[in-house]
Amino acid sequence: MKLDIEEIKSLCTESSYERGVDYFRKGRVRDIIRSRNRITASVVGTQKYSVKLHTDREDFDVSCTCPYDWGGYCKHIVATLIAVSDDEPAVIKHKERKKRNVEDILLNLTSEEMKNFLRLELKKNKSLRDHFFIIFSGKGLKKRTLKDYKKEIKRLYLEVADRDGYVKYGVNVDFSYIYDLADWYLEAGNALESVFIYRSLSETIAENMDNVDDSDGYYGEEFTHAVEGFVESLIKTNLNYKDKKAYIDYFFDK
Repeated sequence: MKLDIEEIKSLCTESSYERGVDYFRKGRVRDIIRSRNRITASVVGTQKYSVKLHTDREDFDVSCTCPYDWGGYCKHIVATLIAVSDDEPAVIKHKERKKRNVEDILLNLTSEEMKNFLRLELKKNKSLRDHFFIIFSGKGLKKRTLKDYKKEIKRLYLEVADRDGYVKYGVNVDFSYIYDLADWYLEAGNALESVFIYRSLSETIAENMDNVDDSDGYYGEEFTHAVEGFVESLIKTNLNYKDKKAYIDYFFDK
């Protein structure tokens, strides 16, 4: 297969592409098997999904066992296309070059220089402060309630809305910081906080559908991502069956 980054982008929505790249970077594409005319792979998401690529035709066929139906290819297919592409996408090459450069600099820094740099950056960068506290303490700067998270997400809508509070076609709310927060808590072993974040995101998106133009399905797709994140995070908690069932029942009622 000879797909470059622009060709992969043309086969999916912007949101699916970004999430697919994220899945690829996190090593979620597994069990790749290549035959003469077919490639199969497993992609770990909410559960393990199977992706099949038939490459014996000029217009190749691709399928995935996930329920995605928002137009274009899903993030699982995107991640697989990146993993099996003969031409490594420029975004991945750039990421690796950047990583190598950072590693070279870190090797020549003293611990005191690093601490001074962190002190300055943590003072002025809220996102970095959140990430730092979550990774090294398992909790954020302050305890956030469901209401706090929803208020924070609602603020993202207000940043791009017009004077009437309406988000017009082609203007998309950027939820990447909220996804980052959830991922950081998962990495720190606090899956339950990630559950609250994804619950807040899915509810806020649903509650604001009358305030956006979703002609391209962007918010519907983001809602799907939030629901998947809720389920995936809930699976990773150490809650017993009864406690998990309470979250699931609430979610279906909602």
